Amino acid sequence: MTTTTTTTEREWIMENAAEHVVVMFDGETGEQSYLAIMDGEHVALGEIDKHFALGLAARLIELAIDLPDTRVKLPSATLPPEKRRTVRRLSVVDDHLRSLDD
Repeated sequence: MTTTTTTTEREWIMENAAEHVVVMFDGETGEQSYLAIMDGEHVALGEIDKHFALGLAARLIELAIDLPDTRVKLPSATLPPEKRRTVRRLSVVDDHLRSLDD
């Protein structure tokens, strides 16, 4: 199976996943106690211990393998073309890069 994601897409996916799956700490000891899957600021699935987390991960992989390959639509890509901003670097950057060739 080949994927067509770019580094930027992979980074976005990992950051997005990190916002949804978090480590929860014991209030008394301050130690990591379990994982939680968040839906915004609310816990969608909490108190996931190590064994349950590993089982969930295996099941997610099992199901994900059968999904069709799709590309992630980054938030900027969902904007209409007239609202997208063109990013240009300063001319001094070009001048500096040219000077490195000398």
